[in-house]
Order: sequence, then C-alpha cells, then structure tokens
Amino acid sequence: MGNATALGRWTLGLILLVVVIIVWVASSFLLSFMFEDGTYWKPYLVTYINTMSYSVLLLPFGVRALIRSRRSLSAIRPGSLEAQVDKGRETLALASEFTGRKNKRFDDVRGYTRLTIVQTARLSAEFFFLTFLANLVTNASLGYSSVASQTIMSSTSSLFTLFLGVRFHIESASRAKIAGAVISFAGIVLVTQSDVFGTAVNGLKDSAGANVDAENGFWNRADVRILFGNLLALLGAFIYGLYTTILKLRVKHVSRLNMNLFLGFVGLYTLVLLWPVIIILHVLKWETFEFPHGSKLIWVFTANIVINLAAEYCWAKSMLLTSPMTVTAGLSATIPLAMLGDFILNGKPMTLSYLIGSAMIFGSFIAISTASHNDPVLLKLENSQEAPYTTMLHVS
Repeated sequence: MGNATALGRWTLGLILLVVVIIVWVASSFLLSFMFEDGTYWKPYLVTYINTMSYSVLLLPFGVRALIRSRRSLSAIRPGSLEAQVDKGRETLALASEFTGRKNKRFDDVRGYTRLTIVQTARLSAEFFFLTFLANLVTNASLGYSSVASQTIMSSTSSLFTLFLGVRFHIESASRAKIAGAVISFAGIVLVTQSDVFGTAVNGLKDSAGANVDAENGFWNRADVRILFGNLLALLGAFIYGLYTTILKLRVKHVSRLNMNLFLGFVGLYTLVLLWPVIIILHVLKWETFEFPHGSKLIWVFTANIVINLAAEYCWAKSMLLTSPMTVTAGLSATIPLAMLGDFILNGKPMTLSYLIGSAMIFGSFIAISTASHNDPVLLKLENSQEAPYTTMLHVS
C-alpha cells in the first residue's frame, strides 16, 4: 500500500510537471512578445505584478475566517451554555492552526505535522525574495535571447540542484545522475553555440523597436546581447535550483505544507515590500513606470499573470511530490516545445547542433528522473519524523 501511495504521488507530481512545461513555454512566448521588440520592456514591473498576484490565494482563508467569526458571534446568546461551548470549539480550532497542536484535520495519516499559519508565513518570508529574483532575471533574459535559448539555459537548474542536493543531504550523487548532468551540460554547450553564432534570422531590436546595428558598439552586437541573455537565464537557473533544494529541505514532505498559504504569503510580502523599487527605477529612468496600453498588449499582460500563478503553484507542488532534481531536470522537456514555437512563430532555423544538444538534454532528464524515484537519501528525508521547520542554513 505504501509503495502504491508513493508511486501515485510521484505520478501526480510528473503530471503537474507536464502542466508546468506547457504553461511556462506559453508564458515565455507572451513575455517575449512584450520584451523582444521593445513593445513593453518592463521586466521588474511585470515580475512584481506576476508575483504579488499570488496573494489572491489568501482570499479563501480570509473569507473562511470571516464567516467563522460571524457565525461564532451570531451564535452567542446570554445564558446559553451551548453557545459558549460552540464558541470554545471554534476558538480551539482556530488556535490549533496557529499553534500546531495535534489535530487530525491538519495532520497527514502517516503522522506528519503540517506547518501552522505562523510557520508558513515565516517560511514564505524567507523564500519570497528568492522567488522574485529568479523570476526577474529569467524574465529579463527574454529581452536579449530567444525563447528556446532561454528555456535551455533554465534547464541547467538540474546541474545546480544536483550539487546543492548532495551538499544538503537531500539526494545522492548516483552514477546515473552524474552522467545525466554531464550529458545535459554537453547539450547546453551545443545549443548555446548554435544560438550565439547562428543568431536570429530577423536580428535583435532595441527599446524603440529598431533593428540593432552591430556597428553601433560592442554592446549592440547581436551575439553579445544573446550571450548576456543566456547568462541572465543561467543565473535564474541557479536561483531556482537553490530555492527548490532549500524548500524541500525545510518542508521534507508534501503533506506538511499548505501550498496556497505559502504562495499567498509570498505574494503578500512582494506586494508590501518590493513596490519602492518601482519608484527608484522610474526616478533613475532605468525602467519608467507605465501600464501596458492597447487591447492586445493588455490581454497578453493579463494572460501572463494567470499563467504564471498556475505555473508557480504546480511547480512547487510537483517538487514536493517528487524531488528537486526531477523537477529541475524536467524543465529540459520544455526545449522541444520552445523550439517548435520559435520555428513556427519566429522563423528561427533548427541547426543540427541545436537538435543534437536538445536531444541530449531531454535524454538526461529521463536518466535523472529514473534515478531519483527510489533515491534512499530522498526517502530518508521524506520519512523523517523530525520537525519540518528547521534552521535554513543547517548542514550536517
């Protein structure tokens, strides 16, 4: 029964990962539409609005608490012992969510204790900036490189996750994982070389939408800008790997974390704490504050917010159901889809090295996922009965 349950969780995690693959590629093309030709080059504002939108996930909890409070007040009548008992039950139920006392409603059948609301809020406070920064540099990279190239750079998260996972004792460094990481890196080199030296058919454009001329300076050279975009995507991949690994270390098992609460608080912290940067960027004229205009751009902007929210939820849930290494390696599956999209929408050619490199990256995902499924180190972490909320930087 236990093996069947574990297999079911793993399968559900892979299904959610497929959803992430589809919506992330769709989001990348939407952002590329806004960024690449200078139509709406606002990576910070777009990332801020996308991330703070997670706060809508807190609304159901707020509504439920309000209804509970009103019911409790309406039930109180002077001299009614039954009303006082009901009020006490409501108070204890609410207190259990904050204090983490034993409550079958909030505990997994295997005995895992869920994080309380206060603990979840603290966890979100530690991770919200990592989440925002990873999304920011990844989104910004789309202004310089193609969707396919950015997607491939993001797949290097598996390399960073392997190193961090072994360092924090979350996963073991098996031969299959190491081989998969090496093959993935080799594929990345092939694809990057193809993207930089093959460069875009239509050329890059500046913020005004004009074609970039290589004679205007080193920075305006197409290959330099593409390389810079790839480096931004690579930085985003590292941050995603760090975020994924540490979150798994802190939570251990999927049943311990309410994902709606976690992401909701991430959005709330972003909304409250990161808005001053918008003003600073506007004053310095690095990114002037401006909402999208035009019905087509507004539709793209809104659709991207919804897609980003769905992707972030499914991605985090998938990681807790499977493993950090599997999910980050799974990003490589976005490559064929992104390539197909670039080929159809942007007329980007598919070179032989591009195809071979992509095939190598996709093959590495299969090897890594198979090796991670029954990883004894990962199983030991998930079955640990230690408190799920431990010091973030503790490494034994």
